[in-house]
Amino acid sequence: MKLKTYPEYKDSGAPWLGEVPEHWGIRKIKYLFSERVQKGFPDEPLLAATQTKGVVQKDHYENRTVLAQKDLHLLKLVKLGDFVISLRSFQGGIEYAYHQGMISPAYTVMVPTSPIISNYFRHLAKSRTFIGLLKTCVTGMREGQNIDYTRLRRSSIPLPSEVEQNQIARFLDHKTHLIANFICNKERLIELLQEQKQAIISHAVTRSIDPDVRLKPSGIDWLGDVPEHWEVRRLKFVCKEPLKYGANEVSGYVDEGAPRFVRITDIDEDGNLRDNTICTISNENAEGFLLTEGDILFARSGATVGKTFIYKKDWGAAAFAGYLIRARIDPRVAIAEYIYAFTRSGVYSTWKNSIFVQATIQNISAEKYSSLFVPVPPLTEQACIVEWTSGKNFEIDSSIAHTRRQIDLIREYRTRLIADVVTGKVDVRDIPVEDVPEDEALEEFVESREIEEALDIGEIQDAKQ
Repeated sequence: MKLKTYPEYKDSGAPWLGEVPEHWGIRKIKYLFSERVQKGFPDEPLLAATQTKGVVQKDHYENRTVLAQKDLHLLKLVKLGDFVISLRSFQGGIEYAYHQGMISPAYTVMVPTSPIISNYFRHLAKSRTFIGLLKTCVTGMREGQNIDYTRLRRSSIPLPSEVEQNQIARFLDHKTHLIANFICNKERLIELLQEQKQAIISHAVTRSIDPDVRLKPSGIDWLGDVPEHWEVRRLKFVCKEPLKYGANEVSGYVDEGAPRFVRITDIDEDGNLRDNTICTISNENAEGFLLTEGDILFARSGATVGKTFIYKKDWGAAAFAGYLIRARIDPRVAIAEYIYAFTRSGVYSTWKNSIFVQATIQNISAEKYSSLFVPVPPLTEQACIVEWTSGKNFEIDSSIAHTRRQIDLIREYRTRLIADVVTGKVDVRDIPVEDVPEDEALEEFVESREIEEALDIGEIQDAKQ
């Protein structure tokens, strides 16, 4: 199915919008919304305005937020179906309220009035095109930026008939429902591929790649049996020097002549350095924290605790940050790539989780990492294991990368599709769509990270151009 344009267009008079279908109206926002400024409802639940989930109850929001404990009577009332302009709306659009409650008085609460339909504006308010309008209505500088509602109220938006607004909303709900299912399947495929990859590594680093090898008890519950000719050593006895914490420096600048400052957030899910998070550290502050080929970094706290990274000199000079711990492997005992492979195995995950059971805070110190038991084959066998697992996982890695590209492509398609439909660049009036149950439509609309669909090649190719 290839989407078509409308027969005739006209100039909307709004620079952000361009041309719209000839029969569409153009109305200023101030004539389509009223502002809700009701206060004094301290018994209502507290709400959070989020860019990914809309306006939801704060105690249901997955991220930790500070709950207000006083002056609740000063908070604004929000009702189901209202729209909220938050402090970050210029980045992610205006948020739809999925719950009734109260919210910060710093936010603007918009109440749709006839002839605008909430389900149509719900899509328009989060579209890439509309966010472009919001960016022209920003006041303040840097962290103090917010939307100037007085300026926004004077802006015009497209207004199809109520019948057409309903059709647009139904079409986009149907599409995002299909897209959500597709994304879920693709993400599940990636999970399965990663599990397969981890299983390959786990077997190789605990049972060898020799199917006939004889085993012996390792003496460690989470490790189990290992080949009888292997040793089991604590990590500290595989390293050439004690494990070391990173530099406690704050760096928000980039100096091309200075070493890169590696933080755990700079490392992606595949163990590579991200290109879009580069910052540097001065040569003076980097002294003592510079990385060398084969150094392994361990995350010591937070959501990524236990995550590992192996440094390659091809990435250039680099030092490591304070929430990381460096292990410098002794080449006379072990190959760094083998130890790194062990940290990507299932048995390593089992050990890591056993540490968390014993503590209320997810944190692994250098001392605990030093005590980690590692199965150590002869060096020649370590080299064979590294080569074998790399070959086995190459195809899996390629499949994962291909699937991620598919997800990125369809997410971009979705973004473009919504913008094109709500602004009249394509005509969906005559396209039959199935009604999506309202709760499913709302859930899948806000779960933007799970959006994808079984689209035909024609649509995908159009989205790429």
